Amino acid sequence: MKNRSREALIVAGLVVVVALVGLCVSYTNYRARIDYPASQLHLEENDFHVTSPRGSIVVGKESLTSLQQAFGKGKFLGMSTIYYPPGKEFRVWFTKKQDIIWIFETTDPAFSTARGIKVGDSVDKIVSAYGLSYARISIKGSSQNYYDLVYGVSAEGTITFRMTNDHLAKLVVTRQPVHNTRDHRSS
Repeated sequence: MKNRSREALIVAGLVVVVALVGLCVSYTNYRARIDYPASQLHLEENDFHVTSPRGSIVVGKESLTSLQQAFGKGKFLGMSTIYYPPGKEFRVWFTKKQDIIWIFETTDPAFSTARGIKVGDSVDKIVSAYGLSYARISIKGSSQNYYDLVYGVSAEGTITFRMTNDHLAKLVVTRQPVHNTRDHRSS
């Protein structure tokens, strides 16, 4: 009889713990707020060019092999299709089958977009260069000043400016590989 009451207490205690954990998780579950623009900006071909003093990268056209020739042989994240150059100043995702870079991401101010935007720039400078046709993504109810400004159309490619305190903290350029393209460096 004592074992049954002990088991019942343990089960009741576990139920209470699970319920409390569930409540905590539900209150800390962040929800995204997305404000869409009245019209979307269709990015131009040169908007997918990212430049630095060491060279340029064309997202959606550049091969990983070509990038390694320009920036050096770096490391892969495990067995994935995520690559870091030797200095880890950026990382790229590439398609395994086509060997084409489809995502470029950096927090290094040495890299800039074709319109001259780099990490550290203000939201005002970004809006001046790209306009007001962006989607703004933030966390509902967050008191933090973190948000993304996303320009472009996902089917065509996007530039995401991850903002902290109204300044660019991370630049992300995304575009699906352009089919039947040659390596742009060899043309």
